[in-house]
Amino acid sequence: MTSVVQLPQFVEVGGAERGADPVGQHQHPERIAAHPAASIALSATDTGAAWTIHIEPAGYRAVDGTHPATLTLAGSASDLYLLLWNRADVDRFEVRGDVGVLDAWRAKATIT
Repeated sequence: MTSVVQLPQFVEVGGAERGADPVGQHQHPERIAAHPAASIALSATDTGAAWTIHIEPAGYRAVDGTHPATLTLAGSASDLYLLLWNRADVDRFEVRGDVGVLDAWRAKATIT
């Protein structure tokens, strides 16, 4: 059974990123919604951390681990963090699946 998790805060330890919280920092998860539902699996290649973001009609939720997803992204924790905050391009990641899901996320995931 998959459980909803609170992602850890983005922390730098000795200059090496241990984890990213690109999802948990958004204050209004209902602003980022999709119909039909879609998902983004994130894998931090430098830390081993992984999450899957499910973007649903009522909003998004994140679960621990990578699960089958509409889009899968693999890269460093810091690059994933930057990507989901619209601060990096997809060209530095291993990408599998529908990049349109990321485009939709990025159109709604704004810093206010």
